[in-house]
Amino acid sequence: MNSCQALLAVCVCAVLPLHSADLSDLIYTTTDVKVTITDCKTVASGELVIPDTIEGKPVTSIGGAAFRGCASLTSITIPDSVTSIGGAAFSYSKSLTSITIPDSVNTIGERAFSDCRSLTSITIPESVTSIGRKAFSYCTNLTSITIPDSVTSIGGAAFRGCASLTSITIPDSVTSIGSGNFYGCTSLTSITIPNSVTSIEFNAFLRCTNLTSITIPNSVTSIRLGAFGDCTSLTEVTFLGDAPKEGKEVFKDSVPTIYREPKAKGWGDTFAGRPVKLISSEALADSIERKVELAQFESALSLIDNFLLKYPDDPKVDEIKTLRDRINKFQQLEDFSE
Repeated sequence: MNSCQALLAVCVCAVLPLHSADLSDLIYTTTDVKVTITDCKTVASGELVIPDTIEGKPVTSIGGAAFRGCASLTSITIPDSVTSIGGAAFSYSKSLTSITIPDSVNTIGERAFSDCRSLTSITIPESVTSIGRKAFSYCTNLTSITIPDSVTSIGGAAFRGCASLTSITIPDSVTSIGSGNFYGCTSLTSITIPNSVTSIEFNAFLRCTNLTSITIPNSVTSIRLGAFGDCTSLTEVTFLGDAPKEGKEVFKDSVPTIYREPKAKGWGDTFAGRPVKLISSEALADSIERKVELAQFESALSLIDNFLLKYPDDPKVDEIKTLRDRINKFQQLEDFSE
């Protein structure tokens, strides 16, 4: 009997984690009015709920590199008292699959979640106004992310190397798509660029090898070096405004056809070495249908609004309106199901 009990004890120890994450795993600094989490012991594992107060004082910030390399933590809940997440705060937390960011957080620092390779999704609260450089870079299993309208600044390479990210909507509060923001997002098939964006910076979409088409709003005045380089599946780029300032090798090793509005200014026969064609009502309708087939609904709706504005008397107007209604109903059903 004793030997059986000993064997059972060994088996139980082998199954249960050797250490459960709790307050004793946290290292922090205190002042008279607040607490900052500065480090975490490497033995911490499993789920961790950070308390909102320690020693009677509110926890207001997660310091730089506080959880960097905490390889065994799988889930972290940040309390509502926290307003900032420091640089590299959770970087290289390779087992982290989920994290809850509260509505109190205003800033997400540089590399805050970089190389969190088990993280699959994240929702950024409406309180956040800035996302730091490389904040989510190389989160290779991140498939979706929601960026709220409160965000006005997204640092360079923020989503670089997010190879599983399939789609993303940039809020209309953002004015620039930064250098390398989506570099190497090889699963990205669609993206909606809002009318607030005025510039697309160096290598912004470099090596997005599954991106097939993109619509550039009339607000964009500058596209920089390699913005769409090595996008080997990119077949068409539609510009809704005047020709932007052109950087070198915008479409390096990409071979799209450029479509532009008939009344737009500054266009020649080519742009960045690619042929330029006029958008006709027929070509625009075809582009709308292709985007619907690819489930690029936000981009399709943008083109539909443009179609109805430009070609109100076209024979396909009723068909296009019906298509818009169908997309809207589908999106409402999707929202309801969530």
